[in-house]
Amino acid sequence: PNLYILFLIIYVSITFTSCHPVGLSLNSKTQGSIPEDDGYDYYYLNIPSTVRPNKTVLTFTIKANQPTSEEGDELFSDPDVYISLIHSKPNRTNSEWFSERYGSDILSISKNFIEPNKTFYIAVYCQFKCNYTLKIEDSK
Repeated sequence: PNLYILFLIIYVSITFTSCHPVGLSLNSKTQGSIPEDDGYDYYYLNIPSTVRPNKTVLTFTIKANQPTSEEGDELFSDPDVYISLIHSKPNRTNSEWFSERYGSDILSISKNFIEPNKTFYIAVYCQFKCNYTLKIEDSK
């Protein structure tokens, strides 16, 4: 019975974190991990009310973290990023912005789209399980 409860707790925590977007803030760096192949992590970014409209460019940078010595060379990771103003779980077919480059991805959103209190939905996708760093910066 105790093993079943442990399994249930792990399953619920993985399911909850992979299904429900996590809030991020401007000028932040987030470490993430997608424990299964063909997986997504979801986030959202609320633009603070102090940001002046049409004055800020958003830049999203995502890169794969180096595998730990336990993971060795078997962990190949190439995270992609999808961003939407409409869809809370963006992907290749329902995002206004995306980057699917091999290696690190950098995606900039024009100042024309940046307004106070606007919400951007972000998805990180990995074809194979991965560890990554997502950085969000604003520039004027």
